[in-house]
Amino acid sequence: MEKSKAPQEVSEAIVMNPLRRRLRRLKIQAAATLLFRGQKIVVASTGRSGSTILHEAIRNGMVRACCPRIRNPFLLRKLNKLAGGFTPRIANVHSDPTPVQKTHDQFDPRYAYDAKYVFVYGDPLESALSVKRMYESAGQGWFENHIRNLNSEGHIEELFTRDILNYERQLNSWQQGDVGRVLLLRYEQLWDRVDSISAFVGFPVMLPMHRERNTILPDNVDNPALFEYLRSIMLSLDERVSYKDGES
Repeated sequence: MEKSKAPQEVSEAIVMNPLRRRLRRLKIQAAATLLFRGQKIVVASTGRSGSTILHEAIRNGMVRACCPRIRNPFLLRKLNKLAGGFTPRIANVHSDPTPVQKTHDQFDPRYAYDAKYVFVYGDPLESALSVKRMYESAGQGWFENHIRNLNSEGHIEELFTRDILNYERQLNSWQQGDVGRVLLLRYEQLWDRVDSISAFVGFPVMLPMHRERNTILPDNVDNPALFEYLRSIMLSLDERVSYKDGES
């Protein structure tokens, strides 16, 4: 039978675990700074709007740009893992050592320095339907975590009755960002805007092959006025994005 640890050993382990985590974090920060030259890019979205695809594409592009001679698949996987991560809150962007971060938080100009942000948004009803499908396959735990990441609160029963996905606050916050620091993209435009994305982040970005979403929008929802209102905000942002593109 394995002997139980003495109280002193247990207390030492409790003390050492945070120290090891701190040392590991410092090592990651040093490696990321050395390899990726201190770059910081944040991919944000309304949730279920293509941010995962874009985050992976930018992360892979950064690794290719920083380490063009590396061909070993094992090393490339390690570098890709080192280059990307999830940040629940914008306030933690600069304390997180990973250079390409993903978030569902709202924009905050206080943390816009020394970072570039790419915000992806899509149709609010399609996002809600995608959340419903994920809830049905991944369960309540996934849903609660997703709502928390969106800096919101609510129950699955409210998904089609009120804006528990924080869609309005998301769009209103991100359109306040400076055009030089924030690139706004509609999900459907991602594949047509690859050159713009590459120019914005400073290295070539390659997206996977475009596959049309086969979402079938229902004829009726519990609160159609809600989604009409949210779509009006989306269309207003579409016009703003087109105006900014015209300026550039």
